[in-house]
Amino acid sequence: MLKKVTKKKKTSNKSEKIVTQKIIDKEIRRLKKIYADLPKNKCVLAQKLIENAAFLSYKLDDLRKIMLENPDVVETYQHGEKQSGTKQSVYMTSYESVLTTYGRVIAQLDKMLPAPKPVAKKADTDEELENFINSR
Repeated sequence: MLKKVTKKKKTSNKSEKIVTQKIIDKEIRRLKKIYADLPKNKCVLAQKLIENAAFLSYKLDDLRKIMLENPDVVETYQHGEKQSGTKQSVYMTSYESVLTTYGRVIAQLDKMLPAPKPVAKKADTDEELENFINSR
């Protein structure tokens, strides 16, 4: 006897995907502002890193929400009759992994930034002012 096949509805619909993409796009814009001073030759390389950082940022927020709903950081497991124990929750493991990767991506972007201009010491600026006044 044949069983009737019913189509399952997808759990994530189009509007959720659009909202997700809008959140990621907003983060991309934010990161582009932060890294706007990148040299032109590094902008192409930085683009993918910025996109990945934005996605990872979204995933961190998503995992954080899940962990707030399921605060147990330890899960129990059972393998057969004699093997059981506890392990770190899947969400916590995923969060740590994504956080580590996000940190590495941001560090790569930071290394691309030009070196900051040295800030003049107060004594140097006082001396420059005095020299300027005396030269008049």
